Amino acid sequence: MEISINNNFRTLYNTSTPIHNNYFIGNRIAFANDLRCDKFEKSENTMTAPVFAGKKTNRKESKKIEETLKNIDGLHDPYSDVIMISQKKFRHLQGKINKRSSAESMNNLMNGYTEHMFPSETEVFNLLRHAVHDAKKNGTANGLTYTDILQENLPIAKARLINNQFNVTDNIRDYAQKNLTKDEQKCVGRYLEIINNDICNDQFRIKKSIEMLRGLYNDIPNKAAVDHIIKLSHDFPNTATSADAFIVKYADKTQEEIAELLVSPSQISIEHIKPSSERGESKGANYLAASKRMNNYRSSTPLDEMIERYPNIPKQTQRYMDELISKINRGGLSDIALTLPDVRESLYNESKGLIDVNISKLNPQITEKVEHHKSKLQELVEHFKQKED
Repeated sequence: MEISINNNFRTLYNTSTPIHNNYFIGNRIAFANDLRCDKFEKSENTMTAPVFAGKKTNRKESKKIEETLKNIDGLHDPYSDVIMISQKKFRHLQGKINKRSSAESMNNLMNGYTEHMFPSETEVFNLLRHAVHDAKKNGTANGLTYTDILQENLPIAKARLINNQFNVTDNIRDYAQKNLTKDEQKCVGRYLEIINNDICNDQFRIKKSIEMLRGLYNDIPNKAAVDHIIKLSHDFPNTATSADAFIVKYADKTQEEIAELLVSPSQISIEHIKPSSERGESKGANYLAASKRMNNYRSSTPLDEMIERYPNIPKQTQRYMDELISKINRGGLSDIALTLPDVRESLYNESKGLIDVNISKLNPQITEKVEHHKSKLQELVEHFKQKED
């Protein structure tokens, strides 16, 4: 039998707060406060030690921490240079977007959200601004929309995109010619012929192509060479890395949809430091706020491999942590404060020591409170273990 305790929990060691929502533990009483007890487990007549939010969290507690993280403004993405936009702020933006009917009025709105745009979206937005500027000079700005502008630029964007896609396949072929045997080169060539045909027929899909190239592991004994080919394949332009890819993919969207797409990749999402697919738990100790784009890009990639692709991640994660601590020090976010030592540990372990964030900027009083809580929790754990014995 499992008994979930969803209220706050104050240990018997501090009775300065008025007694409410009290719970009996054996013959003693614990009082509610901002320290959360996630659950008690009970078997027969024995109640086991409580488990708390840092190490393990029930779903309701996890959801509260998730919602708190998703709605913090002003945090840099730990995996990139973009400033993430909170879920609340993004919903507010959506309401404003729906009231803008022209490209000029939409630009006036989106000018205030450029810090939330990734480089490719910034390039597209600059194109939109320049197009409106030129249209105003020519007296043709009235009624002009984002869709009109992207449609006008679609042919040249598509030509550039196809050329850049062929550049990647050419680089793979050149590498194969320099590092593989004739038979292995022919094998790679067969794969590239399929990809080039897809590009020409407008059926190219990056994920499908990269996945197909992984078949080379079964065909070529030189695994290091195949590793490099897969690495080169990640250079295929996509909407995250290419303004041309953005235009080609979204030129038929409405103006409102295009405006949202300029900012939506930077929305805060909940990143599992240890991926869910690798049995990473949904708990405060395993949570990092990360942009939707980088969260999706990482997927289940080991953190140390992500750092190989993006060497600045340790520095960017420290910046993220400093910003989060600054907000905690100004008051509130007590749930998040309690998880920081465990988040630090999770980052260190999952990155194989490559991310070692410093949380010493946490207000000493808060640090003392966290340590005090942990100490008392450990006493409670020991107490319950003794009860079990």
